[in-house]
Amino acid sequence: MSEPRHALKASQSFSPDEVGVLDAIFSTLLRGGDAGVLIRSKAAAATYRKIVVMRNSIARQSAALALGKSAGEEP
Repeated sequence: MSEPRHALKASQSFSPDEVGVLDAIFSTLLRGGDAGVLIRSKAAAATYRKIVVMRNSIARQSAALALGKSAGEEP
């Protein structure tokens, strides 16, 4: 069973700086390095906050979907 596809809202997209931070963190970690130095940037903090908001939004949507299914409603 596949997950429903949701359009990414503009507020949930990433700025070029945030994409750069994500790229640097993942590249560093995949090479076995420590991304601790990268986390001190303003873009890293903004990216983390955005990810927390997105994760909470997904959790709320999943809970609402589960609640609808348990009540016998169609999604």
